[in-house]
Amino acid sequence: MSPTELEPFLDMDPVPNLRLTLASGDQIIITAEDKPFVVGFALILKGDRQNKSVIMGSKVISVPNIVMAETITPRYRDGGRHRIR
Repeated sequence: MSPTELEPFLDMDPVPNLRLTLASGDQIIITAEDKPFVVGFALILKGDRQNKSVIMGSKVISVPNIVMAETITPRYRDGGRHRIR
């Protein structure tokens, strides 16, 4: 995936919940609280967005390693699934 393919998701207001699938098969869930932004080929979570820098506690993900990004909807508050009968 390229940064230009990922940026439209991150430019939405509010940022939707995203599930990123990496080339290794790992999946990462990103929420609006992670404050994600792209700098070059790096997706930075919980960084300093104004200065576009990494701070203590940030997480950096290599954008070329992201195979797929999809929006997800949060589950119900009780954590269960609700069936329609």
